Amino acid sequence: MNRWQKELADLKISMLTNQYSERTISMYINYTVKFFDYLAEKSIEKLSEVTPEVINQYHVYLATERPGVKKICVKTQNLKMVAVMNFFRFLVRDKNYLYDPTSHLKLKDPPRHRTREVLSEKEMERLLNAPNPECPIGLRDKAMLELYYSCGIRNSESRTLLVKDVDLENRIVRIRHAKGGEDQSVPIGRVCAVYLEEYIKHARPKLLRNDLEETLFLSKNGKPLGFEMPSTIVQKYAKIAKIERDVDCHTLRHTCGTHLYNHGADLRCIQELLRHKSLDTTQIYIEVKITTLRKVLEKTHPRERGMDVTSIE
Repeated sequence: MNRWQKELADLKISMLTNQYSERTISMYINYTVKFFDYLAEKSIEKLSEVTPEVINQYHVYLATERPGVKKICVKTQNLKMVAVMNFFRFLVRDKNYLYDPTSHLKLKDPPRHRTREVLSEKEMERLLNAPNPECPIGLRDKAMLELYYSCGIRNSESRTLLVKDVDLENRIVRIRHAKGGEDQSVPIGRVCAVYLEEYIKHARPKLLRNDLEETLFLSKNGKPLGFEMPSTIVQKYAKIAKIERDVDCHTLRHTCGTHLYNHGADLRCIQELLRHKSLDTTQIYIEVKITTLRKVLEKTHPRERGMDVTSIE
């Protein structure tokens, strides 16, 4: 057991009290534990031994590519450091520690990339066909993937869905505590509704362990899914579908919006479906389409093929 379990437990209580989300709390605790592992490797046994130099060395450690370890992007480096900063500020604020060794940190802003990975329609079809709907887990996963692609639901929103939130007759799903604090209803497609009905009738009862459990999507143990599980499921079937790119639940949300726009959907409708507060957020789909069109132009336009631009003076 980690020597700082008491501090971690108190930190979690503090974050719960301050209404941090389940995902943020889990992420911060996990990243703080990783920092403790680093301290153990350096034979640092007391928090009082953590100096600004130790913090700087840990920051460099996160940014350094190591054998067998995938390089961490700047955004993730920052998240890991923010978790450590949050921990020490908690100690100073709530545990009467006198010194914060992270107070000097200034984190570098990551490069801004508005566009995200988007699956092609063929890739999306392969992904949706990857689960085996003949078994309860496969049917659950098939229904989840269809739901993500049908209405662009978020990871956190899908995990809090209750069975009663699904109106199969009208093909509507009520999303609880969506961003902005209000419940919202969104339409789903016919195919998605078919697989949700199949899951609810045939697969969910086999996963259910407690008749009082109302959560829609259940684990093999009959419990609600943890926050990492949906993306793990997406990644599992992406591998089966031979999609050699990093994908997660948000990839499917973004793919949903992009495919709708490519087939003529109005930006305002996409904004309503994906529940973007500002149309500026939805404008990203214009950028994605322009990027795709540019690639097509460069590949197929006669003025772009085989032209030696270096010969032009």
